[in-house]
Amino acid sequence: MIVRNFIRYINLSIAIILIVIGLLSLRGIKISIYHTMPIRMKKANLKTSFMAITYRFTYGIVSMSCSLPVLLMLISASLKAKSMLELIFVALAYIVGVVIPFTGVGIITVISKSMAMSISTRIAKYVDRVSGVLIILAGIYILIDTFLW
Repeated sequence: MIVRNFIRYINLSIAIILIVIGLLSLRGIKISIYHTMPIRMKKANLKTSFMAITYRFTYGIVSMSCSLPVLLMLISASLKAKSMLELIFVALAYIVGVVIPFTGVGIITVISKSMAMSISTRIAKYVDRVSGVLIILAGIYILIDTFLW
């Protein structure tokens, strides 16, 4: 019983984080970290090593905005899985959700560079809004799933 309550608090935290991230995305708020990386590192010294570590760290932080909501949703769904079959279904749904966008982008770029630029320019206007709405819906789903079922 204690573990179930603890999982509820984890799911509640995940849902709140997802909803906040989605609302920030809808408002057009972007987190950007300025970083520089030298093109050539002739000799590894303390300064260049620090710059390399800083670059990797900031890249990881910036790229988290794409993968963190999905990872939190996957963790939440995995924690609530009642059987191995349900856990496999959650993993397959995640895999399909990752594969479809990458496959689509790959196909578009193979077709034609100019066509790819045209399509991606038209789609780019809506990506932040759509992803914000999807992230908010994921948070709401976790809230409903946590407290109603």
